[in-house]
Amino acid sequence: MGPSSLQKKQEPFFFTEEAGAPLLYRRSRWVFYLNFLVFYPWRPFVYSMIRPIWSRFTINLICGSGWKDIALHFDVRFNVNKDKNVIVRNHKANNEWGSEERDIPHFPLIPSTNFDILILCDAAAFKVAVNNQHFIEFAHRIMPPNKIDTLEVSGDVRLTLVRFQ
Repeated sequence: MGPSSLQKKQEPFFFTEEAGAPLLYRRSRWVFYLNFLVFYPWRPFVYSMIRPIWSRFTINLICGSGWKDIALHFDVRFNVNKDKNVIVRNHKANNEWGSEERDIPHFPLIPSTNFDILILCDAAAFKVAVNNQHFIEFAHRIMPPNKIDTLEVSGDVRLTLVRFQ
């Protein structure tokens, strides 16, 4: 499914930062509209660096306008309330969150260092690799995955490259 007519009028991506905060403390948000149909398998690559002042960052793969459906919510929490070094995976359908997945084999990220994340979408699941190492799988809860038309990256992270393959 392609982007809605409203999205077609916008730029292919946009970037915002919280206003009023010193640069080091601002949370960033990048949104990429995918103006093509997605075929299996496809891979967004996110190359980035965690900011020196950090608490969390999120990668969302969003379906359609209104952002009521999120096929993959990948929320990296370094220090958020009681969550320390946790990566939460979830989905949202019709504006309702599903059950969270929190089990991880290890926490693969280090603050103030570069990293890359690869998300492979195949017919059954999202397969996530961090720094070229397989990390986790998240079974599709929203079908078909080719409904995804937006990638959002937000939080305490500085993007250096986003690439789709």
